[in-house]
Amino acid sequence: MPQEIGWAGIIITILIIVAVIYLFKYIIKQIKYKPYDIKTVPLTGDKSFMDKGMKAIVGLLIFSIVLNFFIYTKLQKTENEVKNLRNNMSASYENLNNSISQIDRYVSSRLDEFVNDNSWVINEEFIIDYEKTTNKEVHLDFQWSFNEIEESAKVYLVYSDEIDKYEKKEAIKQDSGMYKTSLILFPDKEYKYKIMSEGSVIKATEEKEIPEDYYKPGRIEISGMSYEESNGYLQNFAIGVTQQGNLISGLYKPEKLQLVINYKNNEKEISEFQLESESLFTNIWSANIDSFKDKTESIVLEIKYENGHIESNEIWPEDKFSEKLKQK
Repeated sequence: MPQEIGWAGIIITILIIVAVIYLFKYIIKQIKYKPYDIKTVPLTGDKSFMDKGMKAIVGLLIFSIVLNFFIYTKLQKTENEVKNLRNNMSASYENLNNSISQIDRYVSSRLDEFVNDNSWVINEEFIIDYEKTTNKEVHLDFQWSFNEIEESAKVYLVYSDEIDKYEKKEAIKQDSGMYKTSLILFPDKEYKYKIMSEGSVIKATEEKEIPEDYYKPGRIEISGMSYEESNGYLQNFAIGVTQQGNLISGLYKPEKLQLVINYKNNEKEISEFQLESESLFTNIWSANIDSFKDKTESIVLEIKYENGHIESNEIWPEDKFSEKLKQK
């Protein structure tokens, strides 16, 4: 429609230009004497030519009026169509808005059935499967019981190592009444979980973290360090090291801890740690150096784990070992 109106406007413009040119030629034709002095222009001329010219001009004007009326009619029709389209769009928007409101009310009513409640889950227990656990992954059994639960409800453990990405595992009811499922966890990740039951009502606990002690290595930290200097020379050095956490043999337990003493004369000396105490979740070592052979350049703490991994970093004159732990 806009394209048709555009062409009509062009045609009208051309017709008006033609009419003006035709009228101008007619006037020039009538001027026979002193064309620039209007007083000397005779009013006589070729009457047949004048009649034809006037008829042509009148015809063009009539055609222009008819064409303008046609364009006006088209514009009115277009305006009515736009109004109808606008009304239809408004009605569609209202219908869509009503539909969204109905969906929102439905979802809200369904969410009301989802009850977050921790009081109904009791006796949670994580158990490490030492036979299946390797130096790359931890096999963990998780079991729990309920204060009360719907007889036909299915029970799930929902856990994740990333935000908003969950894995759902069904828990099996044991003869003891406990529900149990198994997980495979990796030490370089962090896990969250919640327990869910699905019956006539959906219930779930709040999201909690799986304790890192069950799948991450116990971090070794310097629990204390002291030394004496005189004239730029170390006189003595004492250090205590503690490892707390899950200490599974072959994955987390150090095989050897030692101090590597680097002297200014490029010589080295090794001083090994002594294990002070050992348990499933805490190991403590200590090392004491009463004297040094020469001026000391640096002291490095070196840890060799049973799985072959070696970790080392300077602890004197700068404690780079502890600084590295802070960055983890």
